[in-house]
Amino acid sequence: MSYPHKFFRSVFQQENIEFIEEYSPDWLLGKRFDFFLMKEKCFVEVDGLLGHGKSVYPKSKKSVEQTLIVDKWKDECAVERNYKVYRVNADISDVCYLKENILKILKPISEFANVDWIICDKEGHKNLIKEVCDYYMKYKLISTTEVAKIFNSSGKTIRDYLKKGLKHNWCDYNIEAAKELNKQNLIDLNIERCSKPVSVYKEDVFIKQYVSLCELERRSLEDFGMIFNNSKMSMVANGKKRQYKGYIFKYTN
Repeated sequence: MSYPHKFFRSVFQQENIEFIEEYSPDWLLGKRFDFFLMKEKCFVEVDGLLGHGKSVYPKSKKSVEQTLIVDKWKDECAVERNYKVYRVNADISDVCYLKENILKILKPISEFANVDWIICDKEGHKNLIKEVCDYYMKYKLISTTEVAKIFNSSGKTIRDYLKKGLKHNWCDYNIEAAKELNKQNLIDLNIERCSKPVSVYKEDVFIKQYVSLCELERRSLEDFGMIFNNSKMSMVANGKKRQYKGYIFKYTN
C-alpha cells in the first residue's frame, strides 16, 4: 500500500467520512477505484506516478497510453451511474504537496478542518498489512468480513493482505477455515440483527426502541430522515464502533 493511499485513508478517517477502500462494483468488471465515499456517493482516485498515463512497470503488458484509457473508461462508467469521480494528483509523497491537492480538488466534499496533517504523514508510513495480520491474530475467531469493517476495506483486500502476511509468517491464515467461519458468523449475525431488540440514543438520551436492527434499518428514513446501514449499527451495538451518524445503538434484553 503506497504512502499517498494511506495518507488519504487517514484524512477520511479524521474527517469522519465513511468510505470503502479499493471498491470494485460489478459494473467495473474487476477494476477498482481507490476510495468510495458512501454518504457523498463519489469515488476518489489517488493518482500516483504509476499508471494514469504517466508510467508503467518495465515488464507491464499495458502501455502508458492504455493506463490512461482505462482511467477514462472507469470515470465514464461511474458518471453514467450518476457518481462523481475526483482524481487527486499524488506524484510526490510529501505531506504539504498532498495537503494542497486534497484541499484544492476535494473542496466540494469537505473543508477538512478536523484533519491533523502530521498524523496523516505518520499513518502514511505505517505497514497496513502487518496491522491487519496483528489484529487477525489477536482476535482469532473474528471473520475476514468483520476485519474488513474495522479497517474500512473490502473482504477481498483483507484476504489478500492475510495471504501476503502468511508468506511473511505474520499470521496463520487458513483460507478454508476462514470461509467456514465467515459463513457461520454471517448466519449468527443475521439471527442477531433480526431477533434482538435495539434501542437508539442521541448523546446518551433515549430516542426509541425497535424490535430489531432489521426493523430499524427499514424505518430509518421515515423516522430519522436518513438511511441507516444494518452492518454499521451492528458494529456500534457490539462495541466495535463508538457511534454511527451521531447515534448510539444498544441491544436491549
